[in-house]
Amino acid sequence: MGRRSQPRSRRPLLVAVAVVVAGAAVAVAVVGIRTGNRAPAPSRKLAVATAVVTRQTLTQTATAPGTLGFAHPVQVSNRLAGTYTALPAVGATVARGQRLFAVDDRPVTLLYGLLPAYRELKAGVVGDDVLELEQNLAGLGYGGFTVDSTFSAKTGAAVRRWQKDTGQEVTGAVALGQVVFLPGPSRVSDEKVSTGDAAVAGQQVMAATDTTRTVRTQLKLADKPLAVPGSRIKVTLPDGSTVPATVAMAASGSAAGGGTGTGADPGEADAGPAGDPTVQVLVALSGAGAQRAAAPFDGAGVEVTFTALVHRNVLAVPVEALVALADGGYGLQVVDGTTSTYVPVTTGMFASGKVEVSGPGIRAGSRVGVPQ
Repeated sequence: MGRRSQPRSRRPLLVAVAVVVAGAAVAVAVVGIRTGNRAPAPSRKLAVATAVVTRQTLTQTATAPGTLGFAHPVQVSNRLAGTYTALPAVGATVARGQRLFAVDDRPVTLLYGLLPAYRELKAGVVGDDVLELEQNLAGLGYGGFTVDSTFSAKTGAAVRRWQKDTGQEVTGAVALGQVVFLPGPSRVSDEKVSTGDAAVAGQQVMAATDTTRTVRTQLKLADKPLAVPGSRIKVTLPDGSTVPATVAMAASGSAAGGGTGTGADPGEADAGPAGDPTVQVLVALSGAGAQRAAAPFDGAGVEVTFTALVHRNVLAVPVEALVALADGGYGLQVVDGTTSTYVPVTTGMFASGKVEVSGPGIRAGSRVGVPQ
């Protein structure tokens, strides 16, 4: 009697498969089972561990290093001759109507505006610089005139009241150099002169920035869609805490913009460290709480997390639960009591160690094997 042939083994075929999650260089090894065209048979050999299928929101993120600092640096120049008699300390904040510095004990006042002072403002003068002056006078509480581009007699009367209240020479006109227009409240980031130095017209006195802390970072040009102005992101501080933030500005293109200093605007960058095109991103910390939390870390390195994609209300399992099927695709070992069955699934988003799955018999609360 001839020897009967041995039945073909139904043991799983082990296959090493690398799963790359969300583009990260982290691979997870999974095992496979040959299913052919038939449904996989139940097995009484259970996985060492199991996990529960959950319904949740999966979020893919991308991170980039950044530097905490202050944005929009400007250089402040003097237009008066004499001696510097007062200067603010580095780090001091100066607001509208406050003294920025003094020459021969004459205060030079900060006002808000984008057009720099370039002439004496007096009765009969017309222009956008007059409009800036009148807007500031009104903002400081000196009204009684129509806010427009014409320096009228009523404007002169308001100027005289302002000069008297602030200890200036009362002339009814604003001499060149008596005020400095900056975009808003300003933080002194550097001093170019010292008290007692000779003041020369056209001389740089100090550097100033915005008063709110921001983060400057960069992404690969291909990732620019992540940096949509106004989109919500988060910043991880050096102590491990996170604060909310938004994308304030993003620019990319031909020439590299400013250096990597903490006060530089996001300019157009042509290449990153590896020669790849990049986009410079300016991130605004959201709210007073975030500003306070970041205060101890001025100039420090931080991590910026951008949200790449969100899938809501999906079924998810740990990535390690995936089983690579020898015929292609992936499956899950669905556990039911003391038995288990391999079920093919369709995978979706990979994020934070989880994978979106769907397939016959896969529902929230199901238990699946996790090979170890």
